[in-house]
Amino acid sequence: TIAEDEGDSSWQALLYNNTNHSSGFESQGNSLNGRTSGRYKTKALSDDVPPYLHERKLRLTHLSAQDFGKCVILGCLNYIGLLWVRQSIGVGGIIEIVNPTLLSASHAILAFLIFYAKLFLSLPAGRLLFVVAYNFFLQQRNMKRSLIAKSLNN
Repeated sequence: TIAEDEGDSSWQALLYNNTNHSSGFESQGNSLNGRTSGRYKTKALSDDVPPYLHERKLRLTHLSAQDFGKCVILGCLNYIGLLWVRQSIGVGGIIEIVNPTLLSASHAILAFLIFYAKLFLSLPAGRLLFVVAYNFFLQQRNMKRSLIAKSLNN
């Protein structure tokens, strides 16, 4: 996902969409699931650097701040709830399952669900690390281009 506002270097701009699409979005006329597909405009670092030489920053997601927060909260609650249920079905737990077949089946299902909950949280976290590292090196490349463009103009 490409960040549309290059001037904003906050964590909010890195994580989710904190601006209105109408300001930085050029529509190409195609619609997919009610959303218009298109590309983001880019701003030059300075007057010396043409916009086509300026790489755009990545963003973790196109979600709004509220939707992103809901996803994080639901993912955490899902993981915590699964851990609570796993401890509750054991011997002496709130939901004690006496039948050994049902107990092993429920442990297998819960193991899969806990694995899925961990993936739900860890894959975006891993992608966030990639986006942060990518944007760091991208900013360095953009600064080098700016310095080269300034030296060529002088």
